[in-house]
Amino acid sequence: AGCTTTPTDSNSTPNASAPAAVALAGTKWKIVSIAGAATGGEGDVRPATMQFEQGNISATAGCNLMNGSYTQEGATLAFGPVAMTRMACPAPGLAERETRLGQMLGQPLTVTAGDAGKVMLANADGAVIELAPAQ
Repeated sequence: AGCTTTPTDSNSTPNASAPAAVALAGTKWKIVSIAGAATGGEGDVRPATMQFEQGNISATAGCNLMNGSYTQEGATLAFGPVAMTRMACPAPGLAERETRLGQMLGQPLTVTAGDAGKVMLANADGAVIELAPAQ
């Protein structure tokens, strides 16, 4: 009697605590916030966006453009070198958002699904880039 097994529930999800992987290839997103700083201020030169296309990423926090390569394996997103234009962006907080986005794109990020179709890209320190589907 000590060696009995209990059948498992066939409806249970193995490792339910693992983040659901979101495939980013071929998608375009609006950046809602970068490490808690909201985008879309009135001094932004362009909308903050991020696009994943054929192994390349293009992004902006609202002023300068960033481009580079990326790979995604499951929920892990890794980036190659990211180049950025260097326009002066005088809007309050914009330079800091751009610096933070550039820093975050220089390290592995974990991709998880959020509410209402949003996607969260988190670094090892817990800082998050919040993305919403682009219209």
